[in-house]
Amino acid sequence: MGNEKKKKVRRTPIDWKTYNKELVRRGKNISNAIKTLKSYNVKEELENMNKNKNGSPFVYTDRFVILLAVIKSITGLSYRLTEGFGELFSDNVMNYSQLCRRINKMPIEILESINRNITKSITKGKDKIDVIMDGTGVMINSTYVWIDEKTGTKRKRDWRKLHFVVDRKSKAILLLEVINKHKNEAENESLNETMLNTLDNIDDDTEIDRAFGDGLYDSYNNFEMFEAAGIELVTRIMKPSVAVAKSKIESKIISDAAMHRFKSHIRNRTSIKQIHWKKYVKEHQYGLRSGVEGIIGAFKRLFREYASSKLDESIVREFLFKQITWNIMRL
Repeated sequence: MGNEKKKKVRRTPIDWKTYNKELVRRGKNISNAIKTLKSYNVKEELENMNKNKNGSPFVYTDRFVILLAVIKSITGLSYRLTEGFGELFSDNVMNYSQLCRRINKMPIEILESINRNITKSITKGKDKIDVIMDGTGVMINSTYVWIDEKTGTKRKRDWRKLHFVVDRKSKAILLLEVINKHKNEAENESLNETMLNTLDNIDDDTEIDRAFGDGLYDSYNNFEMFEAAGIELVTRIMKPSVAVAKSKIESKIISDAAMHRFKSHIRNRTSIKQIHWKKYVKEHQYGLRSGVEGIIGAFKRLFREYASSKLDESIVREFLFKQITWNIMRL
């Protein structure tokens, strides 16, 4: 065995010319978005914002705040550096504390609406799309990491889960949820709401054909939910369930009525298919699911593996800005 040569895995060569052009195109998309955000009627927007407002009037528009927040997301600048960067677009720039307050008070509904318009534009003209679901963890406020490394201090770190629903071809993030670390994103009630929100974020004429996920999404309720929605759930069923399906198929004792009842559930029918796992992978393209890991890795490299905010609502806003910035590059 030790003398046998290992088989070489043939990989598809990377077209670096096309890849580099794609990176430049993403940069242009961000540049165009910044141009669009800064070219608008400031006076008109301020009049609408201050209409029937009690207290001091707004001096800076929401659009200008969003512009600075997008720049902060893509560059990783602090609030003070973002204040200085803002002078490129206006002689009258709010100070860093005002910017921090305005970003953290920005209505989440506005950000969700902006992201929805972008994702609808990305999916427009497509009859059917495939989505991939997966989760990852992010640390909350990494200020103490380097201090702990220096002093050897050990402390329990706080973190949250990010649940991604990604368009397989465009790599657009159709939905990004920030959830508690103890919550199961694949639990049927949570996943049902996730898919309803995802459907709201795609073009009205576009349908979801397949939803890819790892074994975490395997449950009777999830299979039935996706079947009712006309979506094929492509996930790996737990091995004991596949073993049960195999024993029933090979059994000569089980009655036709019992077999009919067993096959009446979509999950059981899928477990029968997965007895021949390699065939199932080839026919249903389960391997496409692995693409989401590269997307999540790229997202973390671009926006860092932690949240700077501490409060839950502010963390949600922070990642909404990052999601918007990511999707702008996919336009």
